[in-house]
Amino acid sequence: RPASSRVRLGTPHVTRVAAHSASGRRSFTRDLLATTTLGAAGCIQHQNFAADARGAAELQETPDSALIQTRIPRLAVEIFAERNKSPMRDWRVLGPTPDLQSDAYPDWLQGKWTVVSEFDGVTFPLSRSKFPMTAAGARRMSSAYMPNIGSNAKDYTLIFTEKGPDYEHNQKEIIRAFWPEARLSSYKFREKSNPPKASLEYVGPTKKFKEVSQAVSLEFAEMETLSFRPGQFLTGESIIQDNIEQDLVTYYRHARSFELQSDGNVVSRERVATFANPKLDQDIMENNPKGIPLGIFEYRHILKRIE
Repeated sequence: RPASSRVRLGTPHVTRVAAHSASGRRSFTRDLLATTTLGAAGCIQHQNFAADARGAAELQETPDSALIQTRIPRLAVEIFAERNKSPMRDWRVLGPTPDLQSDAYPDWLQGKWTVVSEFDGVTFPLSRSKFPMTAAGARRMSSAYMPNIGSNAKDYTLIFTEKGPDYEHNQKEIIRAFWPEARLSSYKFREKSNPPKASLEYVGPTKKFKEVSQAVSLEFAEMETLSFRPGQFLTGESIIQDNIEQDLVTYYRHARSFELQSDGNVVSRERVATFANPKLDQDIMENNPKGIPLGIFEYRHILKRIE
């Protein structure tokens, strides 16, 4: 991409640091356990404890198995662990995620934001050679959340309310910012469907034509929102996406963190883990009984409130 389109983000307040066990300080994992209890339904309930950079940093340093054994919410491990250690897995293989949380969007995240976004890399857990063109992320709009993976964006807006994202506005802005040659023409979110679904139409270029109208349907097999720590809010979704004109169905897990900064801005990390199509990638699925992703794509965002 042209140099002018590459946007550099400042270093977030959460940085990767070494664990503190050698110095005799209590680890974040033990601190979290000491301030966490299990409710009657088995859901994790957080008591008051300080929110600092050390917590998320040590989440990155701790192996997946150790984090899961400590009962830290899986969604937190998915987004805070190092990308190549993230336990993002295919829900069709492992079965439904138990005890999904459904917390309201916090006051500090509600409102309209201007956003700067930078692609932060990709990991291929099964090797690059096993990433097929049928997977989410291989083609434009094969993942609605990341319509043009690898590109950076700035000066677009996102809106969040207590009930969640403004889906139509946010999707329109994401397409405009990351794929300027395309545009959203319609969007409908059916929250009361079981499971929730969305349908959208967009106009964009193909290899043969300058503008083609295409339809996409999204089925949210799982949806979770979690107030993890003071000033930290997490969202997770397991999605089946049907690009109708392309006769392409993609399967992916979408996770995102929002972290409030002292200046009122928000730093966000976003990941999409993509999985095999059972009809088109049978060999990959048969040889992947643990549901390991074919690829994990990551973005970093800075959100500044629009007064």
